[in-house]
Amino acid sequence: MVPPPAAAARRSLSLDHEMFLDFLVLVLSCLPCVADRESFASVCTLWRRAAGLSDAPPLPGQLPWAIFPSATAVSTVFSILSASSRRIYLPTELVGARFCGSHPGAWVAATGAGHAPGGGNVAVNILSREMVPLPNKKLVPLSRRRRAIELLEGEGPEPWISQRAMKDVVVRAIAFSDAPNSPDCVAAAITQGVYQPSVALCWLGAETQHWAVPWWIPPGVQDLVFLEGGGSMRPSFYLITSWDFLFVASFVDDEQIMVHNCKVQWPADDMLPTLPANVYTSRYLVVSRGRLLMVRRYYSYSQRDGTHQTMLFRVFELQNQTLESWLELGSLDSRALVLARCSSRAFELPAANSEIKPGSIFFLDDITFGDSVAATNDKQYNPNDMSVYYKDEPGFTWPHLCSNLFGVKNIVAFLKHEGKMEIMLFENLQELETYVGDKPIEVEIKGCIRRFNWQQASKCPTPIWFAH
Repeated sequence: MVPPPAAAARRSLSLDHEMFLDFLVLVLSCLPCVADRESFASVCTLWRRAAGLSDAPPLPGQLPWAIFPSATAVSTVFSILSASSRRIYLPTELVGARFCGSHPGAWVAATGAGHAPGGGNVAVNILSREMVPLPNKKLVPLSRRRRAIELLEGEGPEPWISQRAMKDVVVRAIAFSDAPNSPDCVAAAITQGVYQPSVALCWLGAETQHWAVPWWIPPGVQDLVFLEGGGSMRPSFYLITSWDFLFVASFVDDEQIMVHNCKVQWPADDMLPTLPANVYTSRYLVVSRGRLLMVRRYYSYSQRDGTHQTMLFRVFELQNQTLESWLELGSLDSRALVLARCSSRAFELPAANSEIKPGSIFFLDDITFGDSVAATNDKQYNPNDMSVYYKDEPGFTWPHLCSNLFGVKNIVAFLKHEGKMEIMLFENLQELETYVGDKPIEVEIKGCIRRFNWQQASKCPTPIWFAH
């Protein structure tokens, strides 16, 4: 029996419908970013159904976004996975503020937030809009001698605390042991010092909040990170200094902080002495696979115009639970790093995602991060050193980094001539070959760098990574 024409037409439409759904699922598999998936699902009912199918490809592990600040509520975020930028409406508290930290789960810390209570330091959840005020005062400790005298005189803790001075604190960068709205969260901050950066800790769940500082601060603190089980029953933060010394800071009780040296055996920097005098280093700490990584960032500095340019990265891993020594890693395997003061993260790249080069290091222009804390309405920021670095052959093509947010690829080359070492950037191999010419120069290619295309001078501070 031949089916009626209307029934045959419905069956044909049903087949076409299912075939189109299969096609949409195929398209969905090419969208690794959660923002792209949400945009896909918002097109229409059919596309939303495709996104919700049980056989739809699961989302790979997400990489963070970079939030570019704005003087208004409308800001810009950049997704590494999709290499695309999107508009985002920031909470009122973050308008015009300087980002100084982040935490997984959509938390961003800011200072100078004009609409935030308590002096402008605040942690805000970008997605839920939940706000956690951060203190703007630090409790200056008495000297050890004065504290010992008070204890001998039998004074209790309350008179001792009441005599301690409360002073304003200027936050450079903040790390969190947990989500800021957790009652067990401890915040650790690198603060502005007169001669050097200082360190302060705060129990965010305490009834009275303030930053507590230790009696003694190691000089030249450049970064800090929270590490679970860092040798103390209380939350512990590791600090790294400009002299490559590693320290641990943690609460002794609700008011006192202890900082002790880990006494890690550190090999001398065998590379820096061979480089030109205008090349310097900066350091970051990252937790990856339960271990502590230290990243050295090599950059050149121009005395003429005050600009700097990152050239190279080296990654070291802390060996053994006894904190005995560091070992340089020749490869990050399937990992990518995103670097920011107190907010660096390591991410495992899914095997199915071949667009992000394993071993890539994304970094911000925060080498001189302390210079921007005293910003005024006329302050000009010059974020000219935000890039991605990766070790690979110069001919490697990264499809996602062809967006207009990235500039041309630069080859990092070491040039050795008559016992002198030089580090330079070249746009391609032809430019490198032309520069070398017939001169007896030894050439070693160390990697590639692609820089963000970003406004060179702006009243908006540099961005921060947003781990959603």
